[in-house]
Amino acid sequence: MDTLSDTDLGITAEDFYESQLADRTGPVELGRRLAAISSPSTFPPEQYKTGDPLEVTNQSINANAINTLASKMMLTGLPPGQAGWKFIPREDKIDPEIKQDPEMYGQVLYALSRREEMHRVRLEATQARAAITKYYKLLLLTGNSACLWLEIDNPVIYNMHNYVVKRDAGGVPLVGVIKVSVSRMVADQDIIDAADFHKAKVEPGSNPWDDEITIFHCQKLVVREGGKKEYVYWQEVEGGHVVEGTEAVTDFDTPTIHFGGMIPEYGSNWFLPYCQDYEGDMMAVENFSAALQDGGAAAARFLTLVDPNGTTEIKDILEADNLDVVPGREQDVKTLRADKGGDLAVTSQECEKAVKRLGQAFLMFSSVQRTGERVTAEEWRILAQEIDQAMGGLWSAVAQTSQKYFVLRFIMMHEEVEDIGKLPEGLVRTSIITGIDSLSQSSEASRLREGMAEAKEVLGDALAQFINPTGYLRRLFAYKTVKTDGLVKDDNQVAADTAQQKQDAMQKTLLEKATGPLAQGGADMIGKMVEQGNVPEGVMQNG
Repeated sequence: MDTLSDTDLGITAEDFYESQLADRTGPVELGRRLAAISSPSTFPPEQYKTGDPLEVTNQSINANAINTLASKMMLTGLPPGQAGWKFIPREDKIDPEIKQDPEMYGQVLYALSRREEMHRVRLEATQARAAITKYYKLLLLTGNSACLWLEIDNPVIYNMHNYVVKRDAGGVPLVGVIKVSVSRMVADQDIIDAADFHKAKVEPGSNPWDDEITIFHCQKLVVREGGKKEYVYWQEVEGGHVVEGTEAVTDFDTPTIHFGGMIPEYGSNWFLPYCQDYEGDMMAVENFSAALQDGGAAAARFLTLVDPNGTTEIKDILEADNLDVVPGREQDVKTLRADKGGDLAVTSQECEKAVKRLGQAFLMFSSVQRTGERVTAEEWRILAQEIDQAMGGLWSAVAQTSQKYFVLRFIMMHEEVEDIGKLPEGLVRTSIITGIDSLSQSSEASRLREGMAEAKEVLGDALAQFINPTGYLRRLFAYKTVKTDGLVKDDNQVAADTAQQKQDAMQKTLLEKATGPLAQGGADMIGKMVEQGNVPEGVMQNG
């Protein structure tokens, strides 16, 4: 691979895609088996078109389980009203500057918090939340999914039917190809030109909307001199022609395509799904629900039996209306009963047990919101821990791979698209605050308040001599992502207000000590002299 150019796989992307299909068969069949008993629309058959019939499940519990956990994973990674990441300054890099200007650290924290908020507000205007939820649903159900993020507002999620990937022994994607089709009528001119390079001219009179161009989105890991790893992305069409202008080189952590997975199967190109460990309970819920539905249908069937040798006439029973009086004997007429209530009760109990186990695994019965109250950052942290415990630590791994990709890729695109500039390289670290490390900024704010409270207990009122109030407020509001412009006074404003208070106090003291009209007039004169900065000899200033 080292002897190849950045946009060369050694073979065409089409041939590479076809060569990897056999390796994809097993994971696809597993995903389809799980989808058939839970959420068929999440992972339909490969040739499925909208409106084609899908499997009909006998219950919605399995689908609800997947939807619930996927939504909670998304909300834990991107909590509403909060950033799912944090910019942390490298203290070892800026320590010399902080020693020269002690207030600089608080100013840096505030500036970084405002930048976090700026990114968060922009993220809310994209389709990222919906895309990430779909991505997590596919991970839970099939174990694999790919995200193609070319436009900042519209990340696109693909299931296994649309791509192939080649990984190293550690699960790192080496090469991946996504196959899509686009109508010639809406394709970019560069794509049309590349497609026509290897294609005969379209016959006149044919419907141009039926003419589709197959595009291969390719991505390859490249190791540069010095060991730096980068991903190279480009587009190819059938025949191997590279679409001009589509090449892009990205850092290892922010590729154009993210080939994600749930449970690593090292040595394999495909990951395992979370649902596979619970396939037994999911199958039990499906089968028990089918049995209960069939039993309920049988119990709902109402048949009346009439003894043919009795005195009661069948015709009288058939023609009788409600509350009619007909001649006959009670023992001649009976209603058919299945007498399967006890058996169905056992089935129902076993189904409820399986549902309870699934509820624990998929957090279907867990809620972080108290009735009538808002969800706090601490409760989002608790939910992240619950997810991590229920998933056996998988959430922390996913948070540091897939969730980290979504955050870093978005930040990179936001900086480039809206030209807001990049943070100084090596001075700031971006931390993903999900999983067991989901401490968030509010936790640091809590520690700040707790430290201040403990210091107050020890020093009492003397604490004010050792604390910079402006620095404290800046750090507190920075952790809360509150904009302080016009809210917190700067040092110059504080100094000016302090000087004015001292001057007012000195004038008040002079007026209180002076008596009589003459003294009052003299006090007024002295007050004016003080305002002008000329303090009369013998008059002492307060403070």
